[in-house]
Amino acid sequence: MLVSGEEGMKKPDPRIFHLLADRYGLTLEGAAFIDDVPKNVEAARRLGVHAIHFTSPPELQREIDRFLA
Repeated sequence: MLVSGEEGMKKPDPRIFHLLADRYGLTLEGAAFIDDVPKNVEAARRLGVHAIHFTSPPELQREIDRFLA
């Protein structure tokens, strides 16, 4: 977990996505990000993250299944 207030940065700042990837040994292209705020989703997508705009639990499940396939 990464808490933006503790890190002194917040979404949609690209640095927070890079920090998360570095801290946990992830690649941005191999990560999934879920948020209900469109500007945060778009920021993640610009970095190559598989970003999902949360609109409903069933739609989220479909997107997660697609990501994992």
